[in-house]
Amino acid sequence: MLEVRTIIGIMKSTFDSHDFINAFALTYPASYLGMLRMYHEVKYADSQIGLFLGKNQNSLSIAKVGEQESENILGNITPCALWRKIQ
Repeated sequence: MLEVRTIIGIMKSTFDSHDFINAFALTYPASYLGMLRMYHEVKYADSQIGLFLGKNQNSLSIAKVGEQESENILGNITPCALWRKIQ
């Protein structure tokens, strides 16, 4: 949870799941690689990260404000959640 809070702390006030995942993978590569090993595919690992953000949005002081399409970690344009930090 500390890693997640650290990444949220460096995100802009509004960010999407792909922004978060990219920052997480760059800042904590061993943790992200561990998730890839556990879930065997990027889309499943990334989906679990998005689900975690959604389930814990109150304790993370973020709110889901919509969805959008953006570039994922593989360079593909796919839908993802849009988040806003709650002050």
